[in-house]
Amino acid sequence: MTSKQGIDESIITPAFNDIDIQIPSDIVFERVVRESAVFVAKYLGFDEERVADLQLAVSEAVTNAIEHGNNSDINIKAGVKFFVKNGQLAVQVSDLGHWVDATAKVETAGDNLDIEERLERNFTRGMGIFLIEKLVDNIEVKSSSQGTEFTMWFNLNKNSQSQSPISFNIELQKAEQNLN
Repeated sequence: MTSKQGIDESIITPAFNDIDIQIPSDIVFERVVRESAVFVAKYLGFDEERVADLQLAVSEAVTNAIEHGNNSDINIKAGVKFFVKNGQLAVQVSDLGHWVDATAKVETAGDNLDIEERLERNFTRGMGIFLIEKLVDNIEVKSSSQGTEFTMWFNLNKNSQSQSPISFNIELQKAEQNLN
């Protein structure tokens, strides 16, 4: 499709401003973000399968932020930001937790049992990071004593490969703090 100026509109990324959502750390509000993810994905032209992937990945990440990052404390907000950068949709989920264990799970997710084996052995908890890793094109985790930002990247061009491997930036506690 071309516009009056002769520009092929199908190759232009849609006008998209950052969307920043702050929700109380109560699992009921995960639904708000999940439905927002569907709206964003459809706006960006994702096919139905990719919309479902985004919806599930966002749901799992927000649930982890609420339950593990913020300990389901309704007075603490979990943040979710959607933005487009370098031909990718980024979904950044933030909380006040320090996800050293979660980053270790992401690093070893490929080494874990596959979904069928986990279900056969009744390993149904702890599958969030495992599922997310299978659904997204890239993951970035930045965690410090100030909180965690968990960013999931989805290529806008479904034929694209991941831009870079999974990356981590973890600020370790000072040695003397660990000794106390």
